[in-house]
Amino acid sequence: SQIQNSVSIALRCNLWPLLLVKIITGIASSIHSTALPLILSQQLNFDPSQLGIGMSIASFSVALFGAVGVSPLVSTFGVQWLARVGLVFRGVSSVIAAIVITAAAAAAALSTATVASSRLVRDLAAVSVIHALSSHALATSLTTRTTGSVTVEERGALLGLEHGLFAIARIAGPALGTAILSAGYGGKKVGGGSFWSIALACLFIDLGLVNSLLMYHDRAMIRRKRLGGKVAQTMSTSSSNDSISVCSKNKKKDDYHSD
Repeated sequence: SQIQNSVSIALRCNLWPLLLVKIITGIASSIHSTALPLILSQQLNFDPSQLGIGMSIASFSVALFGAVGVSPLVSTFGVQWLARVGLVFRGVSSVIAAIVITAAAAAAALSTATVASSRLVRDLAAVSVIHALSSHALATSLTTRTTGSVTVEERGALLGLEHGLFAIARIAGPALGTAILSAGYGGKKVGGGSFWSIALACLFIDLGLVNSLLMYHDRAMIRRKRLGGKVAQTMSTSSSNDSISVCSKNKKKDDYHSD
């Protein structure tokens, strides 16, 4: 059945590590995207229009980057490099967001303004753009690697499976994000402290996945070398057998003519 086919594809040794990475990155992205608007609206007095500006700018940047930026980067550096760089930049951008939020919260405590300043909106919009571009680069590179690991006929089933896994990540992410946000550093709600727990969680997840991708790449290279050695050995054996067969036939011909 279709379900069995999808499960068999997902359990392949060259696919399940990448699919697991995609699930975890989806959860981390969902944690960040759930917590950040809550912090901005509750702690820094962002109104809905200010939140919408940041989201719109990030979405436009992703569209532009996907149209003209991804292909040259993949052609020049490869999908493996793009995935690792995307993870690092995404984790770092979460920490930068926490720094900006902490400084803004400290300034807001001394101010009587009821709406966030335009400078703060620009700063956080820039950080959101970095996070969104990093996430897009990561997702694109992982999808390229997974679809390249199956046949053309299996790609439809694989993409459907990936969308289902992303849905699971989108379910788990908000629950984890709000739980981490509520805990914070001992439940602190001021000074950006609660977002630091989100930022550090996302940073540790992303850096851990960088290490996992490096290990996966190393194992894949070892597997290819072993497979290449076996193929070369098989071809050498086959060539040797062919040579012996030819020599044997030539010897029989010589014996026949001599008779």
